[in-house]
Amino acid sequence: MRAMERARLEAAPDAHIPLFHACSGVQWLNDPNGVIVHEGKIHVFYQCNPYGVEWGTIHWGHMVSEDWLHWQHAPIALAPSAPYDRDGCFSGSAVVRDGQFELYYTGNVFITPEGLPDGLLQQQCVAVSDDGIVFHKRPDNPIICAPPEHVGQTNHFRDPKVWVDRGIGYMVLGTKKDNKGKVVLYRTHDWTHWEFVSTLTESDGTMGHMYECPDLFLLHDETVLIFCPEGALVEPSPRCAGYVIGQLRFIDGAFVHGPFCKLDHGFDFYAPQSVLDAHGRRIVIGWMPMNGKALGKSWAGCMSMPRVLTTRGDGVLRQHPIEELRALRDREFVVRDYVVDADSAMLLTAQCGNCFELIVTIDLIDTDAAIVELHLCSDESGTQKTVIRYDRTRHEVAFDRTHANGPIDGWNRNFGEDDQQGFAALHVDATMGISASEHTEDVPLWDRVRTYRVQEKHAAALRWHIFFDRCTLELFIQDGEAVMSGLVFPHPDAQLCKWVSIGGKTAIRDMRYYALRDPKTI
Repeated sequence: MRAMERARLEAAPDAHIPLFHACSGVQWLNDPNGVIVHEGKIHVFYQCNPYGVEWGTIHWGHMVSEDWLHWQHAPIALAPSAPYDRDGCFSGSAVVRDGQFELYYTGNVFITPEGLPDGLLQQQCVAVSDDGIVFHKRPDNPIICAPPEHVGQTNHFRDPKVWVDRGIGYMVLGTKKDNKGKVVLYRTHDWTHWEFVSTLTESDGTMGHMYECPDLFLLHDETVLIFCPEGALVEPSPRCAGYVIGQLRFIDGAFVHGPFCKLDHGFDFYAPQSVLDAHGRRIVIGWMPMNGKALGKSWAGCMSMPRVLTTRGDGVLRQHPIEELRALRDREFVVRDYVVDADSAMLLTAQCGNCFELIVTIDLIDTDAAIVELHLCSDESGTQKTVIRYDRTRHEVAFDRTHANGPIDGWNRNFGEDDQQGFAALHVDATMGISASEHTEDVPLWDRVRTYRVQEKHAAALRWHIFFDRCTLELFIQDGEAVMSGLVFPHPDAQLCKWVSIGGKTAIRDMRYYALRDPKTI
């Protein structure tokens, strides 16, 4: 905690630190853990390294909010201190039972000098607290030492998500066997002895070699299982967060489900965890990773916006921004029934700002342009810009950050195969920032441009709902049909926003822009 305080005192002001996203503001941050709502307060625990901006000695940080907007830092909740977790308190979850907080996590031990990638011993542990602030590790740790030998491996056996159903405790875990990822289910009646129930889903060889960060819940009478398949042959990235929907028979753990679907089609969204709030909403947040060291930052990573999950019974999750975000709206700018002429541009606003919300409806019947582009965070010359593009022929939305960033040295570098250090090498390898310099061509195309094909190909309208918070961009498409998230780091002066219509005219039916206030001011 002293290391975190020193880092906050020594950190230089940074115009890219998000205003309303949950963020530690200093040092390394990764997976959200133990997301829980209790007595009107939202607790988000998270993986952190208090000693630097790179993955390292993993502790559990802790943030608290009453509205998902205002965040207060709480003391470090867990630190490596026991023989079973001496090399890291890895990801997990939280429950409240009989008024007591319980944090379930993976204790990590390096059993070989090199440690990574396979010299690990991973076991499941628990810590308890009466006040939700100071936690004590249970004397009977670890509570699960290993999966059944025919099911999984002790060196990749992690990320317990725990919940209570009619007095019975359940846990899902990620593991692997024979280089195929799996999610397994455990059950307990006394909260001391956990029994293996079943393998809920596993890779067929194309869907990854390890399944991380599972989360299972009921949503409108359907069972949703979220997980992150490492090494899956899912275009365009070998790592992503996704889900399957089906029906789980709790008595024996039989789970019949549909195909894997991506939860986010952008660049930076991983290790999501959900919670059922006091209003009955299923809310999910994920980790937005970045290479803080390469960016020259005193911090690395933040959480995504909270999203409400819904389903229509068609096997697809819809995601919607939480209503609480409307409290941040300040200035409003409205455009209706405007036509952007062929091969021309319309300036939306001279100063879009660095924290805004934009809601757009494009009339596709009256639009005959081949390509429609929205340029955000653009400079006067247009050389720096973040582009949201729609290709009418392909029915495809693109998030293009090839020229998104300002002059920060080194951000075309990322966790490469040759220079990865620590568990981040196993955990995520998405590019955390793209250079607008002459080195852009060194960055893979899939880390510059991500695409999503709209499901309703003959829709009369295209709807975008965009949030930008100083460096985070999250695009909701077609009323939550899909989301694309990514980090960009524009120059503070790059605040222009304009439309470009290529090969025809673009009919904008309705567009609403809101400047968003700093939560500290409301």
